Amino acid sequence: MKHLAIDSTATDAYERKQPKKKSETTGNATWGAKFDTYDNKNKIHLAGDTESELPIAADVTPAHVNDGNMGPTLMSKAAEASNTNMKFVMMDAGYDQLKNDQVAHKLKAQAIIPLNVRNEKEPPTGFSTNGTSRRSMGFNMAY
Repeated sequence: MKHLAIDSTATDAYERKQPKKKSETTGNATWGAKFDTYDNKNKIHLAGDTESELPIAADVTPAHVNDGNMGPTLMSKAAEASNTNMKFVMMDAGYDQLKNDQVAHKLKAQAIIPLNVRNEKEPPTGFSTNGTSRRSMGFNMAY
């Protein structure tokens, strides 16, 4: 396995409503809000080999668990399950946290994660608002 892709998706939970505090200790689904809807959902987090398109590691959590917090767990599980070294780990912007880069580096892999620009006032020096590198004159790099 050279390339690992990590993502998550929400699934319906068919169980009674529980307080958030109880769901955190039991791992059961909880009610959550997203924009103008309220749902009782779980989230499936998957790490898959991009060549064979098979899942390598999986975890199910309540839907309120942040994707970025599950990245290190999935990378570690995938590394244990695989007998080859990963070269690249690809994740979406929800995983844009330092700990995901650190775990990928520890596993001798390169993390490919787009910048998460939510709530960002100004892009970091040398980057545009969509995460593209800028040249010395301030123009966006062309790839």
